[in-house]
Amino acid sequence: MNMIHTCKSIVLATILASGLQTAIAQAEEDTLYKSLGGKSGVNRIVNEFIAIIVADPRIDNFFKTTDTERLSALLIDQFCQLSGGPCVYQGRDMDSAHEGLKIRSSDFYAVTEDLQIAMENCQIPSYTANKLIAKLASMKRVIVKK
Repeated sequence: MNMIHTCKSIVLATILASGLQTAIAQAEEDTLYKSLGGKSGVNRIVNEFIAIIVADPRIDNFFKTTDTERLSALLIDQFCQLSGGPCVYQGRDMDSAHEGLKIRSSDFYAVTEDLQIAMENCQIPSYTANKLIAKLASMKRVIVKK
């Protein structure tokens, strides 16, 4: 084998591996959306979640003046998109949506715990629930302000 042929083989293998990783990531997201129960499952989760967070005394003050129907619609689209579903989240970015709310880490964790409870109540397996929570956890650094 000459050097040019070897380099072409390495480049081709790299391209194929990259394409395979992208396909696997997309398949995992599609599987997450389906594991959540598709659109109807995401709707159930969000409806349960909203009911829990507005009643949670640790964080209910953040939701006293919130239009919960609008919040519900935004969360359905956001969770659907994050889990690989066909929805498109069209709300504000997380930084501006939470600007001025003075959200602390403990508030963020309370919301996360409430989402886990909502998914348990909807009988979502913990493995699946943890995959959605992991996707949302990356938003903490933007939502929690020091």
